[in-house]
Amino acid sequence: SSGINAEYGGMSLRSLYTNCGNYPETPCLLVVKDSGGYVFGAYLSHGIVESPKYYGSGETFLFRHSPDLKCFFWQGSNHYFMMGRSDYFTIGAGDGNFALYLDE
Repeated sequence: SSGINAEYGGMSLRSLYTNCGNYPETPCLLVVKDSGGYVFGAYLSHGIVESPKYYGSGETFLFRHSPDLKCFFWQGSNHYFMMGRSDYFTIGAGDGNFALYLDE
């Protein structure tokens, strides 16, 4: 497994893909703390990799930890679980919107 702490080493999508790229089939826990102190993230059915198309499975879900714990599970309406492009990584999508969108 791999642990990355952006607070100490900085963070870019390139370093995220590089550090996680050796584990494409391994489930992953992504945890983010934003500048406002909110903690949120996702359990990913597969690793974080660059991909020109969506990948993953319905085991993927998003969560927020603060201000209170709440999970957001797949509703079954599509299969847009994860996609990693060179300029963004997204989790969950539908109707032109993303549940979680990370960019530079």
